[in-house]
Amino acid sequence: MLKPWMCLDCRVMMNQVDQDHCRCPQCGIEVWSPIDRPSGDEIAELMRDMAKCHARTTVLPAGQPAPGGSSKSSKGRKKPQKKDSLSQLNRKLYYET
Repeated sequence: MLKPWMCLDCRVMMNQVDQDHCRCPQCGIEVWSPIDRPSGDEIAELMRDMAKCHARTTVLPAGQPAPGGSSKSSKGRKKPQKKDSLSQLNRKLYYET
């Protein structure tokens, strides 16, 4: 037995034709029940299957930083640029010609 269906286009209750078949009285859209029905609640089953992927991980205590790594404090500072700015390049180009 199918659960009562509402037509998504017309927003009216569909009429049940067979045990696994419903039809909209206004627009004639048909809905068929799947032959191989999923066991139980699909979302709960999916969460059970995905639980092993989202297991908690163990975190080791902090040790010495890896060689070659940088400290976090230097990320905010800008280093002075060695290249000329666009206005300096334009000025040089203007005075060369």
